[in-house]
Amino acid sequence: MPKPLGLDKANRAAVILLAGPLLFLLCFFYVPLIQTLWMSFWEHGVFTFSNYARALSSALYLNAFVWTFELAFFTTILTLVVGYPVAYVMATSGPRLRLFILICIIMPFWTSALVRTFAWVAILGREGIVNSSLMYLSIVSHPVPLVFNRIGVFIGTVHVMLPYMVLCLYSSMHSIDRSLVRAAETLGAGRTRSFFLIYVPQTAPGIISGCLLVFIVSLGFFVTPAVLGGNQSPSVVVLVEQHMGVLLNWPMAATLSSLLLAATLLLFAIFNRYVRAGHAAPDVQGTEGARLYALIARLDKGSRAVRRLLAHVLPKPLPRRGRTGSSRFKLTTLIATLIAVLTAFPILLIVLVAFFPSPSNAIRLGNFSLRWFALYFERDEWVRATLTSFQVAFLTAVLASTIAHATALGLRRLSPAVRTALVSINLTPMIVPAVAYGVSAYFAADEVQNPLGDADKWNRRAMAG
Repeated sequence: MPKPLGLDKANRAAVILLAGPLLFLLCFFYVPLIQTLWMSFWEHGVFTFSNYARALSSALYLNAFVWTFELAFFTTILTLVVGYPVAYVMATSGPRLRLFILICIIMPFWTSALVRTFAWVAILGREGIVNSSLMYLSIVSHPVPLVFNRIGVFIGTVHVMLPYMVLCLYSSMHSIDRSLVRAAETLGAGRTRSFFLIYVPQTAPGIISGCLLVFIVSLGFFVTPAVLGGNQSPSVVVLVEQHMGVLLNWPMAATLSSLLLAATLLLFAIFNRYVRAGHAAPDVQGTEGARLYALIARLDKGSRAVRRLLAHVLPKPLPRRGRTGSSRFKLTTLIATLIAVLTAFPILLIVLVAFFPSPSNAIRLGNFSLRWFALYFERDEWVRATLTSFQVAFLTAVLASTIAHATALGLRRLSPAVRTALVSINLTPMIVPAVAYGVSAYFAADEVQNPLGDADKWNRRAMAG
């Protein structure tokens, strides 16, 4: 006698476990995104493509898209360059240094992006620590503009995204067998060539996952570009906020969000097609390492010709003494430790400023005060806001853990093909820019609170002017 619905006991358990998480994802993620896409085609109650025509023909919007992707791209490159030595030292150092670097790297997670951003304003501002130090040392005669421009935005975004890159790289580095590098050195390869040709290709999964995560998250930045960048070069996220909160042009906000989402999905599809990132199998990850090895080997082959040419043109350098592998590792450790300390410095600065009457008096120990703490506990609204934040965080953690646990238990009971498809569906929120989902969630919440009953309501609440 056939089993009901053709499901065995394991599959029925998987369906029961996955029904709730998939329904939650459908109702609170996919449906709001579809609603946002649908809203972008309406203006004054008429179905039209005019919003997309304006967005793709206006220099303001096009420049905003270029700047948004430029910011995400260079932030990814800079975090990879800065974060790689930090992750390498964490994977190869002792437990004490590893713990110290880890604490410094994850410390920015303990505060909100807004607090970290204003910390950089205090550091890079006209009267901040950097400019005050430069002028005190007579290096510059007037303050250097480091905020309210693209320099400040890059510094702020790299600081925010560096922990993500370091943790992704470290996850692939800590299990690498370093005896392979030593074996290559004993066979005649130099320390540098052994590192780039043997060690770096094995970290390809961490490089790919870190770059993908940093790039996608950087596309949805709002606080950092808005505060550190000013209004000189607004990003797409800033324009979306202006259309929603100031201009009340919801269809255009939905259009910009939809275009950013479409561009992100297109780049992700191309990236996944040629790099095979994501939840890859071990053999695919080996292919990624082989491709990275082939690229580095070609670069090394080309650089050898350049080195031979320079050897005939330039005078022979003096013999280097004392440049042992140990000294190079100590230099790398020093650089990584300095980067880790600088990552934690803005957070420590915020804590320091809290004990002084004003930021400008922070270095004067005689002005130590608990004034701000006393004021905080005297204001009921601040205490209530803090308690609300903890309640939201706790409920979010419980709900996310419950959904993730049920999803994981259900996926392990399915066949590989079905599991791969469902994993892709569950990981889709990770490749959607935060602003796209934020706009969708806002529209969905407004729809629940103020259900639309007719076209007039739709036009008054969702359409511009």
